[in-house]
Amino acid sequence: MTLVTSLFNIAVGVFVAVLFFFNFDIQNKNLLIYVLTPLVVLGLVYNLLLARPLIRKREFLAKYLQFFFVVAEAAVVVYFTGGTTSIWYPVFLILIMAGSVLGFSAFFINAGLVAVLYVGDILASLATSEQQLNVSSFPSTIAAVIFAGLIAYTTEKYIHSEKPEQKVTADLESSKMTERLMLGSIADPVVGINSDRKIILMNEPAQELTGWDMHDALNLDYDQVFKLRDQNDKELNEANDPFSYVLENHRPVSSDKLTLLSRDKKRSALFISVGPTSDNEGQPTGAIAILRDISEQKALARERNEFISTASHEMRTPVAAIEGYISMAQNPNLAQIDERAKGFLDKAHGSAIHLGKLFQDLLSVSKIEDKNIKDRRAVFNISDLVLKVSAEMKILAQQKGIQLFTHISGADIKSEKVIAPTYLVNADESRIAEVLTNLIDNAIKYTDEGNVDVEIEADQSFVTIKIHDTGVGISEQDQKHLFEKFYRVDSELTREKGGTGLGLYIARNLVEMYGGSVWVESSPQKGSTFAFKLPLVKM
Repeated sequence: MTLVTSLFNIAVGVFVAVLFFFNFDIQNKNLLIYVLTPLVVLGLVYNLLLARPLIRKREFLAKYLQFFFVVAEAAVVVYFTGGTTSIWYPVFLILIMAGSVLGFSAFFINAGLVAVLYVGDILASLATSEQQLNVSSFPSTIAAVIFAGLIAYTTEKYIHSEKPEQKVTADLESSKMTERLMLGSIADPVVGINSDRKIILMNEPAQELTGWDMHDALNLDYDQVFKLRDQNDKELNEANDPFSYVLENHRPVSSDKLTLLSRDKKRSALFISVGPTSDNEGQPTGAIAILRDISEQKALARERNEFISTASHEMRTPVAAIEGYISMAQNPNLAQIDERAKGFLDKAHGSAIHLGKLFQDLLSVSKIEDKNIKDRRAVFNISDLVLKVSAEMKILAQQKGIQLFTHISGADIKSEKVIAPTYLVNADESRIAEVLTNLIDNAIKYTDEGNVDVEIEADQSFVTIKIHDTGVGISEQDQKHLFEKFYRVDSELTREKGGTGLGLYIARNLVEMYGGSVWVESSPQKGSTFAFKLPLVKM
C-alpha cells in the first residue's frame, strides 16, 4: 500500500508541475497548485518516513492516513476541474470504493468526503448566475457509495471469520511455547513418542544423555536413539521394554534396572519412568518418559556394598571367636565362675550372638544386591526342612515361655506327630532354611504370650509355608514397607526388641530368586501371619 500511495502522490506532483509550467485554461489554476503542492509533499513525507513507525502502534490510523492524502488530492482536483461533472470525478469514486477495503471505519469517512464534495458542488452551482442543479452524476455517486459499503461489509466479514483461526493459531503457538518452556525447565532428560513409536519431542538433557541432536532424532524409532539394555547387558524385548509395556497396557511403569548405550558408546545406569499420553477424548496417543542418570549413585552403592561385604566377612571370624570363648567360660566343666560373673557372661554371649547375626545379615544383603550369591540349587523335600528348622527354633520359643507347633496339610495345629508328605522344590536348601529361620525368629521375638504355628500346604503348582503368631500385630500402613531394607515398625515394643530391619528384606529377595513370593497378613493386637510360596518340581 505504501508503494501504491507513494506513486499516486508522485503522479499528482507531476500533474502539479505540468500545470505550473504549461498554460492550461483552468479556472483558479494557481489556487489549485497552491493547495495540491503541500498535500503532495505531506503525503510523500508521511508515506516514506512516518507510516511504518505508526503502523506498529495504530494500524488502521496509519493505513488510512496513507489513503487520506490520495483521496484528498483527488477531491481537490475534482473540485477545481468541474466538480461532479469533472472528468476526474469517476477516478475519485473509484478511489472511494478502493479505500473501503480498510473496513467500515474507512467507508464512513469516505462517504463523508463524497457528501462534502457533492454538497460543495451543489452550493457552487447555486452560487452561479444559472442557479441550476446538476444531478446527472447522482446515480453513479449513489451506486459508488453502495458498492463501497458492500466492499467494507465483505472486508469486515472476512476479518471476523479470520479471527477464530488466528486465535486457534495463537493458542497453538502459545501451547507449543509453553511446552518448550516446560521441557527446557526440567533438569532430567525427557522424551516423548507417538503410538507409532516415533520420537516427537526431546529436551536438551535428553540430547546430552543420548548424544543425539533433537532434529536428527525426531521421527526416528525410539529404540534407534535410546538403546536400552537389561541387567545382563542384553537388548530389551517386548516383555521387558517399558515403552512397549506402556503403549500396550496404557499404564505407567518405572525401573532402575536398565542401562543406556549412548551414540558415543557411553554407558549410563538409568532410572526411567514412562507414562501414557492421550488426546482430549482420552484416546491413547503415545508415551512420555522421564529419565535420570543414576550411574554415580550405582557406583557409590557398589562401593558401599563392597565395604559392608568386606567388613562383615572380616568381622565374622573375631565375633565367632568371642562367642566361642564366652561359651567356654560359661561351661562349668571348663571354668569356675560365680553367679554374678555368669550373669555378665550371659549378657555378653547374647550380644555376641546378636552381633554375629547382624554381620551375617549385612553380608547376605551385599551379596543379594551384587548378585553374588552362591546358588547351589538342588531338589529337596521342603517338608523335612520345615520340621528340622522348627525343631531347632522350638528351644528358643520354650526359653521365652511360648509353644511352637508344626502341622502339615491340615493336621491338628496342636499335634506334633504328623506324617509329612513330600513337597519337592528346586532351590538352595541353606537359603530356604535362612528364610524360615528369619520368619520364625521374628514370630517368636514379637510374641509374648500364646504360640507360634508353622503350617505347610500345597496345591498343584506351589507349596506354601505360613508362620502364625499371637503377637502385637502390624498396621496396614507398616505392612506396605515391611520387606524394604532397614525398615522397622516404629513402636515402643520394636525399640525394646532390637533388630536390623534386614531379615524380611533378605527373605523376600531369596524367595523371589527361586520364583516364589512372600507376603504378610496382620491386624494390630490380633497377631500376624507371614507366608511364602515356592513352585513345586513337576515329576
